[in-house]
Amino acid sequence: MCPPTFSILPEFKNNYSYYALQKNLELVESVVQFSRGQFLNPEKIEIIKEKLGKKLIGTRFYPGGSSVLFGWSFPSEQVGRLMYKPYYSRHLTQLLIHYFCINDFLSTLKKINLEPEIPKYRFITPKVIGIAKIEAFEREFPTLIVEEVQGDTIQDDLQLIRTISQLTKKLAKKGFICDPYAANWKYYTNEDKNHISYIDLLSSNRLKNINSRIAELIKQLN
Repeated sequence: MCPPTFSILPEFKNNYSYYALQKNLELVESVVQFSRGQFLNPEKIEIIKEKLGKKLIGTRFYPGGSSVLFGWSFPSEQVGRLMYKPYYSRHLTQLLIHYFCINDFLSTLKKINLEPEIPKYRFITPKVIGIAKIEAFEREFPTLIVEEVQGDTIQDDLQLIRTISQLTKKLAKKGFICDPYAANWKYYTNEDKNHISYIDLLSSNRLKNINSRIAELIKQLN
């Protein structure tokens, strides 16, 4: 078993403690080992809570899904909370593409006429703080370290679900692929403003020079 490796993205290297993130990542790796590379459902999470006890104080556990083993968020001095998301059916390249998509995604949203579909929402995409790799069971589990977004999923808001479905179709025409599945979207209200966030991986078929951009980023991370 190799120790987990990770890098803080260039724009955040001076803002976050490498040691603190590494300590959290080692805990994440221990749960990957416990899960034997299988996603965690609520029942398994309860077992882990009993085993880890005090180590869970201040943290939050979330069940896995179709590509994520689980989500585990830790408090951070720099930002409210950081979420660690190990993937079992994704490649590291997909995580890097997601990172490059974020800025282009928000810029594209500004160019799309959302009226009257989403006139009152401010869109947020969680910032990628770091990218890690956990090796276990002769496999690699690429891991995102991102800001944890507030709010609840849109599963109980049928109108918003329909709206998101229309939005994802418009984004697809601009080259951005995001899943309209309700569990991938969160919303909350703060200071009389409505916020909505996409929490899954973004992809795009229109990113320019993506191979050279990834190569350059990897050089910086190393």
